[in-house]
Amino acid sequence: WRAHETGDQQSTEARLAEARSEMFAEAEAGDLLESLRLLMEVQTLSPTLATPLSDPEIKQLLADAETQINQWHEEGKLLATQHGLLRLRAVYEDTGHHEEWQRLSDSFDEVANRVRMLRRYRFDDYHKRFVEFSQSRDQEVNEQYNPQLRTRWKQMVRDVDIETAARAIRIACEEHIGSEGYGPLLSGGIEAIRALSDATLLAETFESLGDADQLAAWNAALDATEAAIELPGAEISLPRTLQRIAQANRDTIELPDSVLWREFTDGAMTELDRFTQVIWPYDFESFQRTMRGRFVGVGVQIQETDLGEIKVVTPLEGKPAFYAGVRADDIIATVDGDSTAGWTVQDAVRHITGPEDTQVMLGVRREGVDELIDIPVIRAVIRMPTVKGWEKQGVDDLGREDWHWMIDDDEGIGY
Repeated sequence: WRAHETGDQQSTEARLAEARSEMFAEAEAGDLLESLRLLMEVQTLSPTLATPLSDPEIKQLLADAETQINQWHEEGKLLATQHGLLRLRAVYEDTGHHEEWQRLSDSFDEVANRVRMLRRYRFDDYHKRFVEFSQSRDQEVNEQYNPQLRTRWKQMVRDVDIETAARAIRIACEEHIGSEGYGPLLSGGIEAIRALSDATLLAETFESLGDADQLAAWNAALDATEAAIELPGAEISLPRTLQRIAQANRDTIELPDSVLWREFTDGAMTELDRFTQVIWPYDFESFQRTMRGRFVGVGVQIQETDLGEIKVVTPLEGKPAFYAGVRADDIIATVDGDSTAGWTVQDAVRHITGPEDTQVMLGVRREGVDELIDIPVIRAVIRMPTVKGWEKQGVDDLGREDWHWMIDDDEGIGY
C-alpha cells in the first residue's frame, strides 16, 4: 500500500509539473482555450482546486485570459467568447471564489443567449462563424451550408401567441416552488426580448431592426415597462404588462408576435431554474413520446449538431438499429432516399418512426468511409423503461432489458 501510495504521489507530482509547463507554453503560443483546459488539469492534480489560484503567475495568466476574452467580445467573435468564458468560469467553480464565478456566469449566460438567438434566427451567419471558429482550432468541419435552415425558425415558433405566454407565466408564478411573483418572471422576459432586438445580429432576418429610431423607441418602451415592474410596492398586472409590450412592439420594430412571445416566455422561465421550460407546439410530439416510454421506431438516440446535421448519439442496445449496424457518431444523411438537410430532430423522428414491422432505409455518413452507407432497419416497438434495476444482466430475444433488482438478497434490499 505504501509503495502504491508513493508511486501515485510521484506520478501526480510529475504530471502536475508537466501540465503547468504546458499551460504556460500554450498561453505563450496564444492558445488561450488550451491553456485554460490545462489549468483545470493543474487544479485537479493540486491539493485543492483553489490552490493554484494563489500562484502569482497563474493570477497573471487569468488576468490575461480575461483581457483576451473581452477583446474577442468587442470584435464580435461570439463563439470564441462563449468558449473562453465557459472555461474561465469553470476554473473558479468550487474554489470559494464565488463572486468571480457568479460574475463570469452572468457574462457567459448573456453571450450564450446571443449565440442561441443567432443559431435560431440567423443560421447562415451562425454556420459561417462556427466554421471559422472550428478552423481556427484546427478542427475538421463540414463547410457545406443548407439554405433551408435559414427559415426553420418559422416552424419553431408556430402557434405561439400572447395567450399561451400569459397562461405559461401564470402557471409558473402560481405553481413553481421557487416563485417570487410576477416581477422576476417579467423582468427575465424583458431581458430576453431586449437581446432579441440586437440589430447587429438579427437585422437581416427582421428588417425592422435596421431602423435606429424605431429600435431606440422600442428599448425606451422596454425600459419604462421594466421600471414600472420594479417600482417598490407596485401592483403588477400580468395582462396589462403583456399588452403594453405588445403595443410597444406594434408601434416600433414590429417583430412577429410568435417570435416575441416565445422568446419572452423562455426568458421568464430562466428566472426559476434550469429544469423549467415551456413545451411549445413544435416540441410537443417528441415530449409526448418521451413521457409514454413506448413507441414504434428503430431505437437510436439522435441529436442535431451545431451545423444542423442529424447525428446518432448511440444506438440502443438490443434494438433494431443496433443489430442493423448503425453506430454512434453516424450522420443520418437520408431517410428512405430523402435528404435530411434542413431537418430538425423532430423531423427526423417523424420520418424514421412508422408502423411496426415496416422497413426504413437510413443513409448514413461515417467517418473514414467515402460513400454513403445504406442501412435497412425494420421498425419495432421500442420500450424505454422509466425504472431500471441494480444491475443489467442482458437483453432478451425481444430486445427487452433483463435487470437484477436485488442489492442484498439476504436482507431483502431491492433497487
